[in-house]
Amino acid sequence: MVQLSAVNKADFGRRLLVATHNLPLLFPDEAQYLGRAVPKRIQEFAAGRLCARRALAEFGFTDYPLRSNSDRRPQWPAPVIGSITHTAGMCGAVVAKQRQFRAIGLDMEIVGRVTP
Repeated sequence: MVQLSAVNKADFGRRLLVATHNLPLLFPDEAQYLGRAVPKRIQEFAAGRLCARRALAEFGFTDYPLRSNSDRRPQWPAPVIGSITHTAGMCGAVVAKQRQFRAIGLDMEIVGRVTP
């Protein structure tokens, strides 16, 4: 397992956003995968794609529509790989250079609250 501190952080694009009701529009090539999805799924999908596009922009991919494979995995542009995750009200994406990593994953869960 590679820890982020053990690699060049410039090789990663990462974004974490809090989903809101004021989400940007999806690209038509992305929206086609939603079919008859419920509003919660549309919101999660759109927020995840926004995070991914912002992470991709750190690698020079601006306004890149992130299409889905038949198994719903994102089609990342060569030469990058990435991962998208979401949970209640939050989403995130991470992108890395494919020449350095075979795969990359990201997951988030809300396990409790921290009180100050």
